[in-house]
Amino acid sequence: MGGRDTKTGRFMTGNKGGPGAPKGSKRQLLAKAFYDAVSTQDVVAIVKRLITDARQGDSRAARAVLDRFVQKAPQGVELSGELAHKLTGVVHLDFGDLS
Repeated sequence: MGGRDTKTGRFMTGNKGGPGAPKGSKRQLLAKAFYDAVSTQDVVAIVKRLITDARQGDSRAARAVLDRFVQKAPQGVELSGELAHKLTGVVHLDFGDLS
């Protein structure tokens, strides 16, 4: 039991995973310092600012918002054959009224 599926790379049933970072490691100390320093209100203010900046045309802010809150579309997807024929005209995205 355990290990990874050779086709998907996913952990197989029964794999308990690793022990994680050792207690007191630099990574854990930095994470704790971050969580202690940043409040929920800070996060809300940052997200609101990102959204405001994105609406005003800041492409980096728009990318940050979309990459984190909207699932990224797979890159390089190409449909062919019967599936492509069935899906033709099914997917329609209208971003005209996002204000």
